[in-house]
Amino acid sequence: MSIKIKSAALIILGILGAIFIFMFDTIMGKPRNYIGYKSIIAIIFCVFLIIRGIVALLKKPKA
Repeated sequence: MSIKIKSAALIILGILGAIFIFMFDTIMGKPRNYIGYKSIIAIIFCVFLIIRGIVALLKKPKA
């Protein structure tokens, strides 16, 4: 696989994960949006995936 495909996959996975975390309470039918410590850890992980994907995308290939 190309490094660009892998980095794009990391970015997409991070974005989809963050959307799922924010929408989880709505999906489960809870009345209000509550972000607990487990959700914050998961959001930090998603942000890490997005940043890692951007860095890999902008990295110049070795020649």
